[in-house]
Amino acid sequence: MERKTKKQLEFERIANDKFAQLEMFCNMCHYAKANGAFGGNGITKEDLYKKGMTDEVYAWLVQNHYCNQQKPGKPLWVSINGNKLYPSQTVQNLEKRLQEWKENNK
Repeated sequence: MERKTKKQLEFERIANDKFAQLEMFCNMCHYAKANGAFGGNGITKEDLYKKGMTDEVYAWLVQNHYCNQQKPGKPLWVSINGNKLYPSQTVQNLEKRLQEWKENNK
């Protein structure tokens, strides 16, 4: 019987939990913002998928204007600080919604 590593178990947990995928997206956005301040790359769609993102959740993020892929392999456009066309669709607002949901579903 093959034993799974902690990393494999975490990947499976995230891949099976839409809420966890949204939290992971928010965390990765903050990392990308901090990393970008020091000249690093942003996050790509592939980065999200490597961490357990599913097509369904990624499509929801795009449809709700939280992120968008500019060119394959290039960093995503992410609505971190503001979005002129959709001002309430920011990572900060998504985090607030997730926190409210978590508190209401204890």
